[in-house]
Amino acid sequence: MNLRLLSSKLQKKTIGAIVLAAAIIIGNPINADAKLGDRTLKPGMKHGEVKELQAALKKTGHFTYPKLTNHYGTYTQAAVKKFQRHTKLKQTGIADQKTINLIKQKAAKAKPKKAAPKPAAKVAPGKFNPDVAKKLLGIRYRTGGASPSTGFDCSGYTTYVMKKHNKSLPRTSSSQYGVGKAVGFKNLMPGDLLFYDTNSNGRRDISHVAIYIGNNTMIHSASVKVEYDSLSNSWWSKRYVGAKRIF
Repeated sequence: MNLRLLSSKLQKKTIGAIVLAAAIIIGNPINADAKLGDRTLKPGMKHGEVKELQAALKKTGHFTYPKLTNHYGTYTQAAVKKFQRHTKLKQTGIADQKTINLIKQKAAKAKPKKAAPKPAAKVAPGKFNPDVAKKLLGIRYRTGGASPSTGFDCSGYTTYVMKKHNKSLPRTSSSQYGVGKAVGFKNLMPGDLLFYDTNSNGRRDISHVAIYIGNNTMIHSASVKVEYDSLSNSWWSKRYVGAKRIF
């Protein structure tokens, strides 16, 4: 083969490879210095920005997974949706710029989270043991779930914990509201059941139940997993309906 012709073909292949690489880079830009908020983050993505997003959501109290990762998985998606619900944004589970900017604002204003509260010395009649409830921390939320192996929904969690105390409860949160003795908010004691209307339809329908463990703190199976929440949390306090004592 003519050397000049061979050289020409090699040059064309090299140029073609360069053009193709440039097209790939333009179509899929990779910015090592990208910061949180530079682009929309979606489920399935793996990047340092995802870790920044998780850190910010942890400050706002929405990301409760034990460690931060670079992966935008189900926990991150659920945390984003939870934040969007609490801030009245469209619940997509996708961290667009509007969502990210609001997360960053809330995270900047968030106060450092205190360590998990110790069991209160004062307990409800019947010797409620907070440790029974706390041993289930971190178990995932699952609609219809009622055991550690399957996960818990809110009433499945309270039913399970109270069964360990030899207390039998109906299966749903609305049915559980029908048992026990009503107790005032200022007279709450560990072991009391707390009831909420999370539908916010103005009818005060019971749709969520939690357990009071003292120190202005409740434990419940929320939208991601079994976790603590403060009774002072504005999202929950606005939806509080009442409490019942079953001990």
